[in-house]
Amino acid sequence: MKKKKSEFGAYAIGWLYLLAPVIILAVVLVVKYFIAASDLPDWFKFALLK
Repeated sequence: MKKKKSEFGAYAIGWLYLLAPVIILAVVLVVKYFIAASDLPDWFKFALLK
């Protein structure tokens, strides 16, 4: 059975709501890792990693 465009959009929005927190968490963890591994001054790292 062929799916309508509106039905496909509903599935896409559903998957986006499920995956958005995972994607955001992954980005935050990667950014924190690179800040911690960088050569920034310690006081600046502490302010960013709070």
